[in-house]
Amino acid sequence: MKNFYYHLSILQSRFASHFASEKSLGTERFALPHEVADLSFEKPHDYGLILGVDQFGRTLQITPTKKPAESGERVESCPKSGREKYGF
Repeated sequence: MKNFYYHLSILQSRFASHFASEKSLGTERFALPHEVADLSFEKPHDYGLILGVDQFGRTLQITPTKKPAESGERVESCPKSGREKYGF
């Protein structure tokens, strides 16, 4: 039943943010429950950075991704002469 209320709250948060009248970029606020749902786990993993606990008692944790970095995330740097290329 506890899991049901969590998913119901996430759904309500998504609807409330979608139909909100405030759309400006300059409003400072805390993250809404549906925005941190991907960071929320019932039991913490053995690895990753623990951020805290949400209102439902679930652990907020950042874990590394399993897939390798894509080649599109590389930065290519060339001096003005253009002879040598440095990849980061």
